[in-house]
This record gives sequence, structure tokens and C-alpha cells, in this order.
Amino acid sequence: MIEKNSGKIEKERLLFLKRSGKRNELPHRESNASPGETITIHPKISLERLRSLTMDRGMGNFFRSFADPPLETKKMLRTLIKDGERSIVTVASNEKNEIIGYIAVLPSTETWFNHEKIYQIGAIEVSREYRKRGVGTDLMKIFDHRFFDDTIVYTFCYSWHWDCSKETITAYREALLKLLLSQNFSEESIDDINIKMDENNIFAVRYGKGVDMTLREEFKKKLI
Repeated sequence: MIEKNSGKIEKERLLFLKRSGKRNELPHRESNASPGETITIHPKISLERLRSLTMDRGMGNFFRSFADPPLETKKMLRTLIKDGERSIVTVASNEKNEIIGYIAVLPSTETWFNHEKIYQIGAIEVSREYRKRGVGTDLMKIFDHRFFDDTIVYTFCYSWHWDCSKETITAYREALLKLLLSQNFSEESIDDINIKMDENNIFAVRYGKGVDMTLREEFKKKLI
């Protein structure tokens, strides 16, 4: 059970810039973290708000070989936000104003997927102390927003990025795939050398309900 973010925590209502030029409001979401703890979800977080948050020490899996993984993670998020308004960085923070999770949805970086209505999940991470509490599921609710109705979103999930210190690689894969399936991603085959390096790797795609069928077919043809 989570407390609602009314009054005692500032309510950010940040906007997506639609490709049509219109602005749509994206409200806060509630998390399913531990009882009595307020977790705030900041959709499309601003650079100013990001700077006001510190990093939980359980963050930084993608930079675990660095001297200060949480610091490097915050630098990465700051860079993604500064790189352009099309980047969508959603952050979860706790009552101590610490970042305990994030998801980064970015314009496609693949030259053969380059299209204004094609995005990718660049990264998703939840602090080691907050896993299996629903924070990842809540971050994924970003895809409930109508902004994604006419977009294709894909993700490459490589096993060498996963933190399997507390569970097997098979269990981690199953949990990650379940998280993706919760927002209508489907695992698909792709002729990609990196994906083929480990049978545990995942390539998954989400087709918005309003995606142009021609674009969808062109995208699928490029997978093989």
C-alpha cells in the first residue's frame, strides 16, 4: 500500500511534447512499494528536478565496474535529458529524495530503425533494496500514456548487464520478460549478432494500438 502524493510531496505534472505540437499532461503514478513508504514516480522528469535528487546506493548496476556507480548513473540520466526533448526519462524516488529506479525511453539509435515514431528502452533499473516491490511495474506504466498509442518501442536486453547476484540468470530473465509482457511487449526474433551471443538475451517489441500498419510491416521485415 502506498500513500497518495497529495500535499506533502510536490506534484510534478510534466508534459510530453507531441510530434503534432500539442502538449499532453502526464500525471504521477502510485507505486506498490512497502507499506507506509511514499514512492513518487516522476514521469518525463525535468533536469531541475533530477538535480534535486540524490542516488540510492543500491543503484548503478550498469556502471558497476566504475568507482562510483550511482554517480555515473545520475550523470547518464542528466545527459539523456539534456540531449533532447524526445528522450523520456521517468524516475522513482523515495521519501529521502533518493532515486531508487528509472526507465529511459529514447528515440531509436539504430540507423535501420530510424523513424520519428520508433523508440527504444535504453535502460531500466531498480535499486537492489527495492526490487520485487512493484517499482519496476510502476515505471513501465509510462506506456499507458496515449503518447505511445501510435509508436513502436523495442528493447535489446543483454544478459551481461543483469545483476544476478541474488537470483539465477533464468529467474532474472523470466522476471524481466514478465515486466515487458505487462505492457504488451512481445518477444520477437531478430537477426542480431549480439542477441545471438547468449540464449538468455531478449529482443522485445511493443506495437501501439494506433501504429500505422505499413510502418509495422516495414519494421518487422527489418528484423530478419
